[in-house]
Amino acid sequence: MASNQLSVAFVLPSLAHGGAQRVFLDLVNYLSLQGFKLTLVVLDRDGELLSELTSNISVVYLDQGIERSCMKRIRQLFRLRHFIKRNNVSAIFSTITGMNILTLLATVGLTGVRVVIREASSLENISSRFQYTLAKFMYPRADSVICTSSYVRVQLETEFRIAANKTLELPNPLDIERIRSSACKGLSREDIELVSKGPLILAVGRLIPAKGFDVLILAMKRVVLERPDVYLGIVGDGPERSALMRLIKDNSLENHISLLGYRSNPYPLIKACNLFVLSSRWEGYVNVLMEAMAFQKPIVATDCKSGPGKLLQECKGQTLVEVEDAGALSSAIIVRLGGQSCVEYDQILSKHSLPEVAREYWSLVDDR
Repeated sequence: MASNQLSVAFVLPSLAHGGAQRVFLDLVNYLSLQGFKLTLVVLDRDGELLSELTSNISVVYLDQGIERSCMKRIRQLFRLRHFIKRNNVSAIFSTITGMNILTLLATVGLTGVRVVIREASSLENISSRFQYTLAKFMYPRADSVICTSSYVRVQLETEFRIAANKTLELPNPLDIERIRSSACKGLSREDIELVSKGPLILAVGRLIPAKGFDVLILAMKRVVLERPDVYLGIVGDGPERSALMRLIKDNSLENHISLLGYRSNPYPLIKACNLFVLSSRWEGYVNVLMEAMAFQKPIVATDCKSGPGKLLQECKGQTLVEVEDAGALSSAIIVRLGGQSCVEYDQILSKHSLPEVAREYWSLVDDR
């Protein structure tokens, strides 16, 4: 990273808690501390991560409210375009499908601006046909497309016809120091009671169908028959909360499963758990799995598309099961609970070093 004279922007729709937001926040914070000239541009001044902005980050908000409307996004598109022109932005990084589309639209016709978009989610995650069509039309206009898995890369090159020389695979950065120091803040009184119930299985993610928590709950029905001492905690919130609560009740698992809600700092619980489980139907890039690895936790995960398979292939003894298979998931959990309690992931974690990944990102705009 030889130059700090470039004017670079990283753009996000909001600072809501999410993997993409966390990736950009870590990158911007690190690069800013290294003295590089950049700005974090946020469409809506909203989200749980607002409190985690550090004083060294230069932030510009295009709107203060949390209203959602098509007209608001159009207004923000022109505000973003104006920001790029007024500040002579030479390169702009974007992530999340909708934000990528808006950024590419905002830079149409502008010269001297390098546009780098990051797509972590597989195309199955685009639920809107209109958004899919827009992405298919706009994505090939990007100068570079960062993919977090070979599955996503192949999808974009084949279905969106993006030139192979524009796509590249980059892992998500992992700020291990921040994660481990956050875990040192300790457990709350309620979490201490949770851990004391017995061996703790932990899952973390938004309560949405993609995360497969319904399958995990059904798997727990068999697990508790063989291991009545275990307890499952699911950290996260979302639209599926009521349905998952009903599923827990219908299977008489109230004494073995808790929906713990959103946690701004889940790391003390991750550090304290006995087994980490990822039950997803599909994923973008499994940040939370990397965070569990930072604490050397044994892992059971589904072999979902664009998910943990590649990460776990080189980890002897770690378990991958088929998606949607509650029986296989329960069997794997039972086996792993009786196996090793600590796993060494240093080789994988080193590939996700924040300084190394930040260097790769910056090389896309400073290749002189």
